[in-house]
Amino acid sequence: MSVMNDPAEIRPICKADIPSVIELLHSEGMNYGSVELHQSFFHKVLIGGEIAGCVAVIPRRGFSEIKSLVVLKKYRSFSIFSKISDFVTYKSLQQNNPCVVVKVNKYNSATLLYRRRRFVPLTKERYEDIYNQLRADCIACHIIVQSICHPVYMVIDTRITPYDIKEWQAKVGEV
Repeated sequence: MSVMNDPAEIRPICKADIPSVIELLHSEGMNYGSVELHQSFFHKVLIGGEIAGCVAVIPRRGFSEIKSLVVLKKYRSFSIFSKISDFVTYKSLQQNNPCVVVKVNKYNSATLLYRRRRFVPLTKERYEDIYNQLRADCIACHIIVQSICHPVYMVIDTRITPYDIKEWQAKVGEV
């Protein structure tokens, strides 16, 4: 079986993985400062035994936030994205949070992928508490970084999906 056809596995990172995950994030121009601090929330995406990507699912008050989601370009596919999407939703439920949220630049073409995987735009009207937390983060970031991004927050609210935690668990293959 070729590496491209190997099924992806998502596993927690260990201390020995930290340099590889930092290198991966750095190579994609992403912030990598929280890997050591939040190691317990980071997961590696393995294809053929190689780290092909990573994702962190950070618990917040009332939701979980997807951070540091990246997959090497040669491994990007809807199949891999679907596996990661199901995985982060399950992890959010494990953290006793019904919603999982990701911040995407509104000009990022991945926004369409998120829509295909049940993510919907997060609105202040429907998710006011989550919105206010994320907005406070945004304002602080703009002050520190001194640049303006154009975020779109996308959410999967498991309360309005047809699956319970056992079904999400089965989807990601964790028993």
